[in-house]
Amino acid sequence: MILNSNTFCHQMIEDQVQVGDLVIDATTGNGNNTRFLASRVGSEGVVFSYHQSQQAANDTAASLLLTGLNERVIVYNSSFASQAQAPEHFKKQRASLAIFDYSSDADNQNQLEINHLNGIQRALNLLKHQGLLLVKFNTVPNDWEAFIDSLFAEDYQQARYQTNEITTFLIERI
Repeated sequence: MILNSNTFCHQMIEDQVQVGDLVIDATTGNGNNTRFLASRVGSEGVVFSYHQSQQAANDTAASLLLTGLNERVIVYNSSFASQAQAPEHFKKQRASLAIFDYSSDADNQNQLEINHLNGIQRALNLLKHQGLLLVKFNTVPNDWEAFIDSLFAEDYQQARYQTNEITTFLIERI
């Protein structure tokens, strides 16, 4: 059976994320990835959830409260790419996973920021060794291939998963 992109990513998250981990949902959208990540990190872990709009941040916070996962998530009403600095948590521990979901799975297919590559590079720098970055697009931006080609093979392993509608890029920090 061929997995859809959302199921594929959630299987990758299940394999990667452990109880107590720090993870980043850099483009939260509808909150599905945030809730799934929160269920994986346990009560000792933290999910950093970034929203472009206040309404989306409020909706995610409300759904987390209803599911009892709110204690595990810090919700930001700002883009990850535009934050001046990483949260203090990253001075003690690196992230095991970051996801940028610019696809219809997260209702973000039209939310690509001008500075998206800066945010993605910043997330790569916050990953621990063997940390995983997932990036999903309905339409791969023109600057993406040059960006991933610029990553040193000694520092990162790369793969991609393609369905009819969505391309998922996986980048592992070695």
